[in-house]
Amino acid sequence: MSKGDDACIKFNDGITNGAAWYVIDGGMQDWSYVYTSDMEVTIELGCNKYPDQNDLKSYWDDNKGALLAYITQVFIELFINRAREREYFF
Repeated sequence: MSKGDDACIKFNDGITNGAAWYVIDGGMQDWSYVYTSDMEVTIELGCNKYPDQNDLKSYWDDNKGALLAYITQVFIELFINRAREREYFF
């Protein structure tokens, strides 16, 4: 993707530091981090930036379990950290 062609770049264990892949200065993630202390995450599921709508279901089917596990883990960590600080959010 970063080369602008159809070649899919392979990463060690499927993970890369986004800044090492391509640089975006002044994006929403920068703004959120600086002004709200919020960490945003970008998850890219394929090499095609604009996949055909007919492929979207397969992207979901292929990654549903991992995405839901990630969301669950984030919630658990948030709950544990807030409970330690006694800052309940519901």
